[in-house]
Amino acid sequence: MSDAPAARTHRAAGSRLPLRRPARLGMAHVLAESDPPEARKILDHILQAQPTQVEALLLLAELELGDSKRVEAGALIGKAVAANPRS
Repeated sequence: MSDAPAARTHRAAGSRLPLRRPARLGMAHVLAESDPPEARKILDHILQAQPTQVEALLLLAELELGDSKRVEAGALIGKAVAANPRS
């Protein structure tokens, strides 16, 4: 799999990058394809600070589905719906 330049830069800088949540979420989207474990770490970090961040919950659910973890994915989707019932 090819590695996106942004993903390589993120890994090289480690957690020293002072990325805001929207940038971290974007990075998680980029890494979801090439490095799901790293994407999970970023999503966990986002959700620790903001447990009801709908986009992070849904991306994490997508990763869980990719690992055939349907129950966990369903729970995350449920949290996302509860956080934003109008979506």
